[in-house]
Amino acid sequence: MHIVLFGPPGVGKGTQAALLISKGYTHLSTGELFREEVKNKTELGLKISELINRGELVDDETVNQVFSKVVSAKNSKFIFDGYPRSLAQFEFFKKIFKPEEVICVFLNAPEDVIIQRILNRGRNDDTPETISHRLEQYYKFTYPVKEFFENSGYRVIELDCSGSIEDIHHQILQILNLN
Repeated sequence: MHIVLFGPPGVGKGTQAALLISKGYTHLSTGELFREEVKNKTELGLKISELINRGELVDDETVNQVFSKVVSAKNSKFIFDGYPRSLAQFEFFKKIFKPEEVICVFLNAPEDVIIQRILNRGRNDDTPETISHRLEQYYKFTYPVKEFFENSGYRVIELDCSGSIEDIHHQILQILNLN
């Protein structure tokens, strides 16, 4: 079963995905894949860097190209972290993965908790202005994807992630029957 970890920036999607790798999953993070492109200073990386520095999301076509390349190259159980985050990405995703092959774990937390967690990461692009813009973008464009999953027959479980990393991980393991 593939896992989609979904939720606003700063709720711990990457942290939880990293903990699930020991259960035999391959972690696919849009953020990590994009940071790798930026680090390698590819043409795509320069485009991504410009968008991220403005607090904007990378366009759907670029995101789908990156994921298509990675998914087709591996035969694995995947954890999708930050993907899909738009209707166009979801439409692409559902052509590859059927509802019975996926569980969507929607991680959420109060906005003040999210903002503090992001500021504590200490990344160069994590300023109060870009965080505010990312959250606006998330609620406008990405949050509706939750309904796309639900309305297309995918199982969606919502968790409050304002607790400890260990408590959240334990809840996820219970949901996935991986205890």
